[in-house]
Amino acid sequence: MTPAHRAPLRRATVLGLLLAPLLALTACEEESEGGEVLPMVEVPADHAIRLAVDEVPGSALARLELVQPQGEQPVWHGEVVTDDGTRHLVEVDTTRFEVLDSRTLTGGDGAALRALLDEATILPDSAVREVTDPEYGKVTDVEVGEREGGPAWTIEVATPGEEGEEPTYVVDGRTGTVVG
Repeated sequence: MTPAHRAPLRRATVLGLLLAPLLALTACEEESEGGEVLPMVEVPADHAIRLAVDEVPGSALARLELVQPQGEQPVWHGEVVTDDGTRHLVEVDTTRFEVLDSRTLTGGDGAALRALLDEATILPDSAVREVTDPEYGKVTDVEVGEREGGPAWTIEVATPGEEGEEPTYVVDGRTGTVVG
């Protein structure tokens, strides 16, 4: 191979070495959830909720989601909001009943979210207990939202080994009644 032919090969090799870490980081950001990861989850949603809220003093849970970074153990992502509207992401291990990481989030309307949470008399772990039954699966997502002018908890439940759409339940945030 002549030196002129080796230069493009060298450039391609260098470019590949420079881009490989970027491609690896991009792949790590992909997430999946649901039935395929449930057998790996030992910490139930209601316990993950308590761990997330206890990690940030004066906070209330706005969302808890089961995620699995590509090729890694699944984790719970809990979004909590403090009294002043500051949002935090708390990562909870799904097997060891411990917090892995906690950080402040930017953007979003934390004050409005906290106002909605303050209207709720039913806590998210109580809402979860309204729709959980071991026969029907495990909770994979809990989120507060507004329904008919008041707070409501939307809860997704998945069954191990089953693929497809996860059943979604709505629990009134003031009464605890399953309304959808």
